[in-house]
Amino acid sequence: MKKPKRILCAVLALLMLLGAAAAVSVRPAYAAKTEAELEEEQRKAAQVAALEQKKKEQQEKLKELEKQIAAAKAKKNDVMATKNLLDQRNQLLLEQIDDTQNQIDDAAAQIARYELLEEEQYTLFCQQVREEEERGSLSYLSVLFKATSMADLLNRMEFVNEVAEYNKSIISALQETRENIKAEKAEMEAKETQLSEQQDELQGKLDETTNLMNEYAADQRELEKLYAAEEAAGKAIVAEINRLMAESDVVPSAEGFIWPVTTSRKISSPQGNRVSPGNGIGSSNHKGVDICNVSYSSKIYATKSGKVLIASMPYSDPDGGSSGYGNYVVIDHGGGMSTLYAHMSIVKVSVGQYVTQGDVIGVTGNTGASTGPHLHYEVHSTTMVNGRAVTVYENPLNYLPGYIAAW
Repeated sequence: MKKPKRILCAVLALLMLLGAAAAVSVRPAYAAKTEAELEEEQRKAAQVAALEQKKKEQQEKLKELEKQIAAAKAKKNDVMATKNLLDQRNQLLLEQIDDTQNQIDDAAAQIARYELLEEEQYTLFCQQVREEEERGSLSYLSVLFKATSMADLLNRMEFVNEVAEYNKSIISALQETRENIKAEKAEMEAKETQLSEQQDELQGKLDETTNLMNEYAADQRELEKLYAAEEAAGKAIVAEINRLMAESDVVPSAEGFIWPVTTSRKISSPQGNRVSPGNGIGSSNHKGVDICNVSYSSKIYATKSGKVLIASMPYSDPDGGSSGYGNYVVIDHGGGMSTLYAHMSIVKVSVGQYVTQGDVIGVTGNTGASTGPHLHYEVHSTTMVNGRAVTVYENPLNYLPGYIAAW
């Protein structure tokens, strides 16, 4: 009798070992961790959380720098517009100064010509006088004494006076013209002086405007350098987050959630209103996110520990509408929080089952209202409104660190 008992005990022990092995095989490799490994995961989780916060702060810096760059650019453009107007005004003044200077040069040339004519006329008059004196015919008295009669005397007197008046009128006309041109030249010189003063004043404003524009341009360049540095820092932060995520697929977010899949971080459709994909196959009021770049065999993990509420049943949302989630699972995490995983090809949990964060709960697929293999993921919270529990559809992106936008 002892031998059968021993055999029975051995069989029971073997079954227990097989059952334990089967239980372990359902869990992903990272579900069974040593204390040191768990501490390392916690350290990485803290690093990711800190980096996520740093990324948010860095993004705020980028937004502020964008505003400052836009303001500096607007100031530079305003000053540039003012400078362009001043340049036009300065060019006009320079043209007026150049035109006035040409007029002054022309007047000076005319004055020189009239002075020459006046000099020539005077020289000619003096030459005539000398010639007449040499001939002895210029003496006023001799001209008169040669008169043969009283009438001839009067005619000679009138002739002498006419010659004198003629010479005098020619010289006077030349002098008057010369003086008029001198007056015009002086007036134009005064105008040129006034225009030059205006141009000097305008040039001063132009210099100030140019310096101000250069200052704003330098500010813009400096801000753009800061922006480039911050942008590079942001990329480095994302790279570090991705590195940590690649080292451990179960690094929790700051809220304690892990990714439901380990094969992709791409989000093809975020939460919110959208154009229904597949000619109306998908919902236009997207209550979760779609994780793409998965196959028909990618494992789905519980993003947080909890109790399975629904497993592969037609889903009815709290608003009373039906949906095309296909095979799906809902896990209650306590505290009013729950998560939903939809379009599964295989469901590996049952209602009432308690799952630990990182347990495999199913496999990705294309069941229900779906246009291709992906995982639809939702995060729900519950709040009380007028004594009634109301479901709130949280944005899953707040619980998925290091996601890649692919929409």
